[in-house]
Amino acid sequence: MEHSDGRALVATGSPFEPVTLNGHTHVIGQCNNAFVFPGVGLGALLSEASRVSDSLFLAAANTLAEFTVAQESWNGALYPSLRHLRQISQTIGFKVAQTARDEGCGRALEDAELKAAIESFVWLPAYAPEPEAMRKPTKPAD
Repeated sequence: MEHSDGRALVATGSPFEPVTLNGHTHVIGQCNNAFVFPGVGLGALLSEASRVSDSLFLAAANTLAEFTVAQESWNGALYPSLRHLRQISQTIGFKVAQTARDEGCGRALEDAELKAAIESFVWLPAYAPEPEAMRKPTKPAD
């Protein structure tokens, strides 16, 4: 940041605290496999890709790049927060499945079918409430 007078685009593989330089705070983005690999895996599985080619990873990278456009809610970070991982993974998965289809190494599904397959495949962490009989007794208040 010092050598570029704060003009550098910085993303690391691990989380770092923001850096303040010349009175301006720069958010350090976390850029690692967490954004690309889940989407590539999702797209490859749903498309039943016979191979995972460089072009599938390029489709994933280009899709992730669409999320790097300056967003006010990201406070200047190069990449979005990991809170957006589910949405980004689904979008990347869709593009990867499209690419596999278009290259002839994946199922020949229409875009609407791919989107429906992704929606039905993605796991959501919604748990049923624990039955009353299974709960640990609480200590009575004094």
